[in-house]
Amino acid sequence: MILQLEPMIGMITPKGCGHAAFLIDYGLESDLYWVVLQNSGEIWTWQNKDVRLQDNITSGRYANEKGDFMKHTPVWDKPNPKEKSKKLTSAKKADAKARAKKAGRPYPNLIDNMAAARKK
Repeated sequence: MILQLEPMIGMITPKGCGHAAFLIDYGLESDLYWVVLQNSGEIWTWQNKDVRLQDNITSGRYANEKGDFMKHTPVWDKPNPKEKSKKLTSAKKADAKARAKKAGRPYPNLIDNMAAARKK
């Protein structure tokens, strides 16, 4: 069975990064095979054991130090810090507003405020 992947899946292969366009399954007695369009322009078919998924920030998939994938916890789902938060200074508020404006938002969001608060 050949399955066309729509959308394609980002993969890490022995030849570098690319996107899997097709998945080939020859049945129970065989590995899965991934047809990967390499970023170099080459097209290779890889056994399942030879490829790994790339990080995907949209789906919250990140690799840890060992290369194992783990779910990323969004900042808004993490517990509040133990220390009391401090108010943003006028300069940091202006920074957050500028960051929001640059991204096309009318006002800063949580991430803009956190980035501004981290700046020294």
